[in-house]
Amino acid sequence: MTVVFVRVLADVSVNPTSAGMPGADLIGKLLNWLGQIALWGSLASLLVGAAIWGLSQQAGYAPGASRGRTLALAGVVGALLAGVAPSVVNLLSLANAPASSPAGASPNETVGPTTVVAGVPMGYRHDQAGAVSAALHFLASAEAVIAMSGAVAVAAQREMAAASAADGLAAALAAKLAALHDGFGPGPVGYRVAPLAVRVAVGDADHVDVDVWYVAVIEPPSGSAYEDWRVMRYQLVWERGDWHEATEQDDPGPRPAVLGAASPTAPGDWSAELSGYRSVGASDG
Repeated sequence: MTVVFVRVLADVSVNPTSAGMPGADLIGKLLNWLGQIALWGSLASLLVGAAIWGLSQQAGYAPGASRGRTLALAGVVGALLAGVAPSVVNLLSLANAPASSPAGASPNETVGPTTVVAGVPMGYRHDQAGAVSAALHFLASAEAVIAMSGAVAVAAQREMAAASAADGLAAALAAKLAALHDGFGPGPVGYRVAPLAVRVAVGDADHVDVDVWYVAVIEPPSGSAYEDWRVMRYQLVWERGDWHEATEQDDPGPRPAVLGAASPTAPGDWSAELSGYRSVGASDG
């Protein structure tokens, strides 16, 4: 029993991350403020100590000079520690981290998503790769969102949105869904998306723009399915410990020529010919 218990302990691993952590931004700000206070305190100690040291030396007061020297040196050491503390912690963490991902691990396991919130994949790494993964998964989520009820779809959109953009994006989605179902009439609407390429522009560590060129296949409840070539433009911001949409803009995209004049698959044969297939999402290789 002891051997088994020790083996279980040996298999435990921890991968520190702030993705999805409530209050992660606030904790980061508090640590930044604490670092600033430490620097102010170090500067005060250095200046006061230097003054006491110099005056005591001039007056020939040895105990005062010793105390001033101690305060000045403490200020120097404090400033050094406040400056190098984050680097030391990161260096020690990296020294203890695995050299590479486990064999066979998917890249998405490191960049996210790591969880599902309101039906949407969330939990991404705070870097460019995490932002791209978020954009691809947000786009792929459209397949599920279109099939959701109005209230559930709006909740999903709010989860993906930045706080300042949530109301506007939720209202826009509700209007699009209403227009989609009004246009096609009663019955479920099928929607499949396939990302083809991305273009990334990094503003700073917390702001990344990701454009995704993709093709969508729309399956009306009656009538033939058709394709639509689009470019989805996301402006992503890092807040609440994750990537969220500040804006999204869906534009017509480059469209290849259609070779031949083959007739589309008849609506009655569409489901039969796709029987057994499943949609491929952003997490699939």
